[in-house]
Amino acid sequence: MTYREMLADPRWQKKRLEVLQSRGFKCEQCEDEKSQLHVHHRYYVAGRFPWRYPDFCYQVLCCDCHANKRSPEADESEFMEWESALNFFGDNLFDLCADLHEIGLVDARLYAKEISYRERKRVMAK
Repeated sequence: MTYREMLADPRWQKKRLEVLQSRGFKCEQCEDEKSQLHVHHRYYVAGRFPWRYPDFCYQVLCCDCHANKRSPEADESEFMEWESALNFFGDNLFDLCADLHEIGLVDARLYAKEISYRERKRVMAK
């Protein structure tokens, strides 16, 4: 499936609408509510579907702000602990942290970082 086909997939369309709704249908940089809006990925992971990211990895931008946005790779360092934990624990941690973050119980990036540290320490002690 090409990236263009993935963006036409109903799962991406649903996720995109959820993100737009949660951000009030306005650009997060300039607060434009009149222009076409894009849902920007702050970073990409090879092979991951565009709808399989936690909500804090998306950013709603108008056309102008999206055109002037840094490349996704420029934001990656902010999320490396998150991805490190995902790689260690797999999709179960992704789903748990994303769900907890979305309902406002935890900052998933901090939670993933702490779980990753504690679990790696426990595994290495064996």
